[in-house]
Amino acid sequence: MSTEFYPFKGTISSVRLECGPGHDTIGVWQAGAKCGELTVTKGAGKDLVFLFASDVAAFNVVNTGLASVTVHVFPYGVGMLPDQFVISEYGELMRVKDVLKLGHVEKVDS
Repeated sequence: MSTEFYPFKGTISSVRLECGPGHDTIGVWQAGAKCGELTVTKGAGKDLVFLFASDVAAFNVVNTGLASVTVHVFPYGVGMLPDQFVISEYGELMRVKDVLKLGHVEKVDS
């Protein structure tokens, strides 16, 4: 089983999703400063955060099921800062440093 993680487009440094009782809120940060917030229908936030994601993966976390996890770092992920956020293909938001802690790190050329 594997999960790919994608950085955010352009100068967007972070996107955070908060799911409230009546609606979802998506906060957007650019260069470390909050630049906006979207309030959307409850349940729609998880789909909309993908609008901000790059279409090129930065990391691939592979779990072999034998208590062995490998984090493949693709070229797009090499220069990312530890506190930058990435989004998984399943909508999970994580900091780069937390993704790298998931397993043994290997750089991949392609």
